[in-house]
This record gives sequence, structure tokens and C-alpha cells, in this order.
Amino acid sequence: MIYAVGTLAAWLGIAALLTAIASCLRRNWRRAWVSGLLAGLGWMISGLLPMTPESRVAPGSGWSLPVVWLTMNVWGWMVAFCGVGLLIRLGQALSSWRQRHRPVWGWLGCTLASIALAGHFGIEANLLKGRISAAPLSWLGGLMWVVVGMLIFAWAGRTPQGARWSRGLATHAALVLGSILFSIPLFWLLLTSFREDRDTNMADGFRWWPRVMVTTEHVDPKNPYLEMSYRGQRVEGFLLEGNPAQVRIERPSIMRGLTVPHDAANSRTISQRVPVVTGEYEGQLFEGKVVRSRPDGLQEILILRPASLAQKEIVLSPGDTQPVWRSGPKWSNYSAATEYLPLESERGLLYLRNTLFLVVMTVIGTVLSCSIVAYGFARVRFFAKNFWYALLLATMMLPGAVTLLPSFLIFRELGWIDTLLPLWVPAFFAGAFNVFLLRQFFSSIPMELEDAARVDGCTILQTFWRIMMPQIKPALTVVSIWTFMGTWNNFMGPLIYTNSPEKMTVAYALQLFLGDHSAEPTLMMAFATMAMLPVLIVFFAAQKYFIEGVTLSGLGGR
Repeated sequence: MIYAVGTLAAWLGIAALLTAIASCLRRNWRRAWVSGLLAGLGWMISGLLPMTPESRVAPGSGWSLPVVWLTMNVWGWMVAFCGVGLLIRLGQALSSWRQRHRPVWGWLGCTLASIALAGHFGIEANLLKGRISAAPLSWLGGLMWVVVGMLIFAWAGRTPQGARWSRGLATHAALVLGSILFSIPLFWLLLTSFREDRDTNMADGFRWWPRVMVTTEHVDPKNPYLEMSYRGQRVEGFLLEGNPAQVRIERPSIMRGLTVPHDAANSRTISQRVPVVTGEYEGQLFEGKVVRSRPDGLQEILILRPASLAQKEIVLSPGDTQPVWRSGPKWSNYSAATEYLPLESERGLLYLRNTLFLVVMTVIGTVLSCSIVAYGFARVRFFAKNFWYALLLATMMLPGAVTLLPSFLIFRELGWIDTLLPLWVPAFFAGAFNVFLLRQFFSSIPMELEDAARVDGCTILQTFWRIMMPQIKPALTVVSIWTFMGTWNNFMGPLIYTNSPEKMTVAYALQLFLGDHSAEPTLMMAFATMAMLPVLIVFFAAQKYFIEGVTLSGLGGR
């Protein structure tokens, strides 16, 4: 708690300092003097409070600011939320006696109830402590940029046009900053997919940009690395020790460790990539490549440099050497992730074809069926139309688990189990939400367009296809995007209706891959990136129509 109070005082001191600078620019000397006094008071409190030794930064590493973050379970956050709401309502009530105090009693009841629940289930809280350290010149440079920004805004605010410009710039800066903050998980996903497994822990400090271990080619005459064909599949591996008639497969990864007969007529020796390491030998620093790993854990290293030790083979333990790193992405994570997929999947292309087929058929079926039904409810007169429309909307209240078993029994009687038919045929029977959305668009289109079409001799279907459908392009785009994303990420449907690996989709394969390789974060992120990339491309390519469909009404095509 003392560390949290000190952290709060330090950051309030920074806020007071910035307020003092802004007040000086506006020539509000009284406010500047008070803010400067508060800044000094905050830093003095932060400096006098006893901080825990483990949270202090090492001497000589520059200036630092403390940071804290409270982690709690749901009951702790419930008590904190209700307590803050109660304090705010109490402050409002004390500031104005004429204000109605009924909200205070409501928040008091919620606070007492949350405290009772927290007392029964228990509160798990943990205060994470740390510091942001940097060189003094870095802090002064950051403060200089803040002062320069304040000067620019103060200069621009002297005229109405400059004030509008500064407000617009501040709004756009806040939006850019917010988008960057919300995009941090995406950036972390992408950067982790390009890392080495040994670089994910980052024991020597936090790094955003990935780095890879340097490797080089090597041909071992004692234990050659072979390439051959096995059952129509290209494989790589080593001759089995003591039995040259057998080969232990290394690649593809799904077959690693499998022993197969050696086809000497159709095999050839190829080079393999071995890591480059550095260490100390006979008092000299060296750089060499690991040519062989022994069963006892030792490594045989061929020294590359310096020239005085070049081409000399030594034996060291892995703890006596360090890998050589270079900055850059590891592109091979993506190909390595696909090597873990079953051979019949064609390195994931089969799953991609299944998913694309389902996406195309589902989008076509949803757009056609929902638009026809919505047009009928919006423009066509028939018996008990409102009743049938209300009944259709009522189906939205049915949870998916309620209709799951009846749907499965129907598809089983049709003989559609272990096929893709249950995953796209229902799309040609309109869904309630999309019908509701499109009906609202159709209803807002002026009737004069249909009347003009009838005068020109158009039938109902011609009016629907040539006149009405072009008017709701934004809405159709929204429905298409939602349907595409839902179908692409559909995991439950393939899990229930398909059994064969050749019927799997990308989402289903992703879940199985994450379950099998949960201890390999780089491969997990690489596979997740490949599965997510088409959705991102479609969304960003169609975001203009998506926004139009959400904001515009029936005449969205104009």
C-alpha cells in the first residue's frame, strides 16, 4: 500500500508539473505557482515514503518512475466498482442537499452485497510493482517535446481557425494513440510468430523486435543428412546409427522420429542448417558451428574464427557456449507450423479449400435468402404477415443449444453426417437477425421507386433484383462480412458434424493445433496469424461499406 501511495504521489507530481507549464504559457501565474507547489509536494512524498528494496532500480541506471497495477479476482473488482460508485454518489449528495439521495442507498446496497459475496468466496489481490527507468537525457527530451507541443497549441489557439486546427489535431492524436494501444495484442501476436522459441522468455530484458539465431550449412561425412521420397512424400533424415538400412526422419515435423527403410537408389546427401555459437577456448573467444550433438549432451563444435583456431573441432557443454543472434524475423516458423499438420491435409491447403467453399456458399445463401424474405416482409402483402414476422423474430430468443440436438437428428436422418452439407445448406433458409436488419433497410426506401418500376412493367422479382437490391448494398455488405467472419471462425459446427480429417476447416484445425503445441508459443502464433489473416484482409478491404451499412439508412447506395 505504501508503494501504491508513493506511485500515485509521483504521477500526480508529474501531472501538476505539466499543469504548471501550461499555466505559465497562458500567463496564469497563480495557478502555475500552486501547481508547481503541488508537484514538489508529490515528489517529496514519493521520495520520503519507504519503498521496498526489490522494487528499486539498480544504481547508475538513470532516473525512474514507479508503476503499480492491482490484480484481483471478480469479487474484488466488484467491491472496488461498487465502492467507487458509492463514494461518487456520496460526494454528489453532500455537494447538493436538494439532490435526491435514492441512488446513494442503491449503491450502498450493492456495496454491502458485494462485500458479503467477497467475504463468502474470498478476495484474491496482488499488487504488481515495478519502475520505468531511462537515462536523464531521455526524460529531459520527453519533457522538451511536451513543452514544444504545448507551445504549438498555445500559439495556434490565439485565432479561431488555429483553435479549430489544434482541437482537430488533438482529436486525431488521441484516436491514433487509442488505435495503437488497442493494436498492441495484434502486434504482439505478429512479432511472436517471428521469434525463436528461446527468445520468447527474454531473460535479458524486454524486446519488441524479434531476433533469430544465426545458422550455417554443414555436411557431416560421418552422419550424412539424406533426402529421399517415401510413399510419395519428400522426407529428410539421418541414417540410423548401427543400421544403415534405416533412416530416422527429421522433416516433415509430423513424421519426426519415424524410422523407414533407406532407399539408396533414390536418396541423396544434402546440407543441413546448424547453429552458430560463440564461447571461450584456451583463453580466446571463438565462433563456430555445432556439427554434432552427442547422446551425453555434449556438443562437437567446428571453430570458424579466429584464424588461429579455425577448422579445429572441440567438445563443450551447451552451458559453455552462447548462440549468435541477429535482428530480424524468423520466417521459417510459418512453414514449420504447417509441417505439423497431417500429410493428407497438403500442409493445410485442404483445410483452406474446405473453409473457402463453406464461406462462399454460406455468404451466397445468407444474402439471397435473407434479402428475399426481408423484401417479402417489407413490401409484399399476405395473410398474417405481422404474426409470421413476430414469430420469426421470436426465434432469436432460442439459444443455439436448444436447437442443436434436433438439428443433428435431422441431418443424421438425411445422411449428412461427416459431410459439409450441414454447415452451408441451412444458410439458404433465412436467419432472423439478418432478415430484421434488411427489412429495416427495405422499409425505409420510398415507395415511389417501386411505383415507377411497376409503371415501366417490372414484375415483383424484377423490382426486387434491379431496383431494391442496389439500394441496400451497404447492408448486404455488412451481412456478408458478418457471415464471412462467423463461418471462417466456426468451430462448433465442424466439431459436431464432421469426423474425417479431410473434412476439417481452418478453425477446427487451429484448435487441434493449439491443443497439441501449447508449449510452443511461436508456432501457435504463426498458425493463428495464418488463420486470422484472411479475416483481417476482408475486413480492412470492406470497412468503407461496413461503416456505411451501419450508419446509413435505406438509401445507403446514394
